[in-house]
Order: sequence, then structure tokens, then C-alpha cells
Amino acid sequence: MAHEHEADLGVHQRVEDRDRCAAREPEDVVHALALERLDEPFGSGRELLGHGHPPHGRVRRIWAGSSPLAHAPRLRTVPNRATASQRDAWLDASAGKAPFERRICVQRNGPVVLSARSSRNPWRCPQGILGISARYDRAVDSYLEHAAAKLVALDTVSAHSDEAAAAFVADELDGLGFRVALHADLVDGVRKVSVVASAGPPEPDGLLVSGHLDVVPFAGQPGWTREPLRLAVEGDRVYGRGTSDMKGFVAACLAAARRFDRATLARPLVFAFTCDEEIGCAGAARLAPVLASLLGDLPLPRLCWIGEPTDWRVVRAHKGIVQCDVHARGRGGHSSVPEAGVNAIALAGRALVAIGEVQARFRERPDDAWRDLFPEAPYPTFNFGTIAGGTAGNVIAESCAVRLTYRPLPGADPLAPYEALRARLARVEPVDFGSALRGEIALGAPLVVPGLDTPRGSALEKALLEVLGAEDVGGAPFCTDGGRLAAIGVRSLVCGPGELAQAHQPDESIGREALARTPDVILAVLGRLLGAAAR
Repeated sequence: MAHEHEADLGVHQRVEDRDRCAAREPEDVVHALALERLDEPFGSGRELLGHGHPPHGRVRRIWAGSSPLAHAPRLRTVPNRATASQRDAWLDASAGKAPFERRICVQRNGPVVLSARSSRNPWRCPQGILGISARYDRAVDSYLEHAAAKLVALDTVSAHSDEAAAAFVADELDGLGFRVALHADLVDGVRKVSVVASAGPPEPDGLLVSGHLDVVPFAGQPGWTREPLRLAVEGDRVYGRGTSDMKGFVAACLAAARRFDRATLARPLVFAFTCDEEIGCAGAARLAPVLASLLGDLPLPRLCWIGEPTDWRVVRAHKGIVQCDVHARGRGGHSSVPEAGVNAIALAGRALVAIGEVQARFRERPDDAWRDLFPEAPYPTFNFGTIAGGTAGNVIAESCAVRLTYRPLPGADPLAPYEALRARLARVEPVDFGSALRGEIALGAPLVVPGLDTPRGSALEKALLEVLGAEDVGGAPFCTDGGRLAAIGVRSLVCGPGELAQAHQPDESIGREALARTPDVILAVLGRLLGAAAR
């Protein structure tokens, strides 16, 4: 897979040496590349990258040509000692010799390799190579695509077991030498599993990298035009349930883990992949109290990076979520005599209007202290998630239940909106529109998931901003496992390649370039914080 992008050559990794590269790819491969930097005008500043490290900085234009030795399974080198005119002449002479799509591969401790492919000999990017074409195309390495496809294919809707996905992740990390622990629970007869994998020395200041394995339901969701459990690559998008939220990030963690040497870790690295995040972060709530005990002699890291979909924005705060059910109880009967019964669906309708009034009052009183982090809604927001009631069209509905969620601001009393709801619903007349009889409206107990408010200035924040070339952090309207981890003293930042606009949507997708870039970002952050070096 490839995608158009501006490549950050400051983020690169080791790949096979040039002889192995040539052996794996019996194609026309040359060591030649000319670049223009962002800070230089077009048409000037050409630089040939031969043996040695690529420069830091972002590429604006790539000048390259396919080799005049079409289809020759050998390497061709333009030496560093060549003059600029000689190198330009070589590139100009090389261009247009064959209908090739050109790619380059960035190697950490060796030459920059340019690989050409023709329609007769399709080029397959060796695992671990960052591919960039003259249009800034990046190739998703084959392992990353394999891992993402495998995870997407496994049905991990929260109502189902995620055991197969947990086993896949655990096996992959175990095979790389990580110490792996599985934390399993039986929830309503369904086996739920979280994976914890650790490496590195027993030193302080480690890093926890977290994601979740479960996804929201897709069956019956209107709007799907693709198979939800099949990874599909179309244009610059990668489709499938969980690609953005957040199996793409989990797969990228596995890909990154294959590309660094565990022996170079100066501080601990812990991967934690949870279950049941989509239903109240319940997996993290069960895992958090025992997490430290699963790390052996490693101290529990106090910083956590959660790869939820933020489109690479660094997020330090998010709202919590509170879930409760509104129960309407009426009196059943034949629909031809509505005055003899109480329709519970009608009662629920009255309750919904009252809840809307509560929401409107919160909207009218925004909290200016949170306006910078939550500019769209610096107040609690509400959502009616599901409604169920009645048995048939000719029967007066005897019961109806509405599942309601709201998202309180971090640091605020999460039950204040709940108390406002209870007070307002107590004033609703529980009567049907076609009957004088009375029913009942009740508000169920709340499930509270805390928000997140991580202080500024952590080493993780600095590393993420440096690697991403960003300058500021923000807030997110959704909830993550970070609130559960805060209860055990872990401070989290949220940052990932997915897009909130794609999360929970039909035809969910992630940008191909965003997915391809993710292992590089992970490696760069691990290098800065833990000393991790590429294999």
C-alpha cells in the first residue's frame, strides 16, 4: 500500500543491507536520490543522498530517475564524490528509460535506495522499509498490513469474546521476546482478555503504550458498502471495522516492536491492550488494580500513550462518560382501547423531552475554563443511545427503556447532570396521551467512567510534539482508558493515527499514509524516551 505524503526523513529505520535488499528484490535498484528541502525554493538545493544517513527535515520534492539498466537485478551507485553536475546528468539520463513507478527506501545506517518497478515485475516492499515515491508515496510494510488485516477479521464486538485477537497479539509479542501476561475475566459467560507485554530493565521512568481490542457493533448499522471484517485498500483509505478505532494503532505497535532491539531499552516498555473499552472502559477498570503485579520486577510506568483516534493531535484531557437507563412502565392491553391502558413508549417520549430541557440548560451555561480544550462544547453533552419497547403494533406497550449517556467535563462532579436529570424526571406526569391512567418513569443507577486531565510538560508530551512537529496539545470529547489508569497514578496522553469522524461509522476507514507512518512515530518516541534503537 502507498500513499501520497510529505515524508519526514528525520524518522527512519534500519532495513536489510543492500545485498539482502537486492537478493529479496531481483529488480533494478539504484543508490540515487535528489531532494529539495522545504526551506529552499524549487529548482535549487539539490542534494544527492548516497552512503550515510539521510538528512533531517521534510521533503518537498523528490528528483529521481529509473535506472538505464532496465530489469537488471543489481545495484547501481552514484558515489558521494561525484560532482553535482555529474549526479544531475546521471539522474537526467536515467529518467524516462522505462515505464517505472519509482520508490525510495530509507535505510538507517546505509545508503538511500531507489527501487523501480515495471508492470511486468511488480515491486514488493521488503518488510521494514519505508517506501516513498516521487509523489511522496509511502508503502505500508507487508507485516503491518498483515497484522491489521488479521485484527480486523476477528469479530471483537464488545458483546463477544476478544480472546482470539488477544491470543494473536500475545503470540506476536511473545515471539519477539516480550514477557507476556494475559488478564482474563468471564463476563456474563463471555471470556474477555486483556494483553500486557513488557520489556526492558527494572528502571523508573518507563512508558506504557495502550490500545483496546474491542470494537462497536456493525451488524444492522445502516450505510455499510463493504465487508466490515475484511481489510480493504481503496485509493488513499484503508477500510474495515476498527481501522481508526483502534486496531490500526494496535497493528502498528506490533510492527514497531519487530523493528527495534529490546536490548537497547534503557527503561521499561509496557504494551497494554484492553478489552471492553467500548462499554465503559470496563476492561481497563478490571486490569488497572492488578497491572503492576503483571510486570514482574519492572516498576509500573507513570506515563501512558493511548493511541485512540485523534488524527495525530496530542490530547491531554477528555471528558468522562456516564451511562444510565430510563425505564418507563405502563399498562398493557389491546390497542383498540388505549384508554384502558398506559403506553410506556408514550411515557418515554415525555421523558425524552424533559431530558432535552436539561441538556439545553447545560448548553446555556458553558464553562469558560474548558473553552480552549473543548471549544465545540465546554459543557456536558447528552446522547440517546438505544430505545426498546413494545411487543407488537396492536398491543399497548407495557414497558420501554432508553439508554442515555452524557459526557461530563473532567474535574467536575460527574453525577451533577445525573442529579439534574433525576429531579427533572420526577416532575414529569407519567400519563399516556390517550389515557388518564398513570404509569411510572424511573432513572436507573449510573455507570461512571472518569475523564482525563493530565498536567502539561511531561517527557511524553515533549517527545510526541517533537516527533509530530506539533506545538500544542488539546482536548477530546470522547472517553478513553486514561481515566481508569489515572486511578493508579498513571498520567496519559492520547494521540493516534485514526480519525474521530471515522470512529463508530459505517465503512470505517483510516488514511493509508497515517497508518503507514504510525510505526515510524512509535519508534521515534520510544527512541527519545526509552533509548530504543532499530535492529
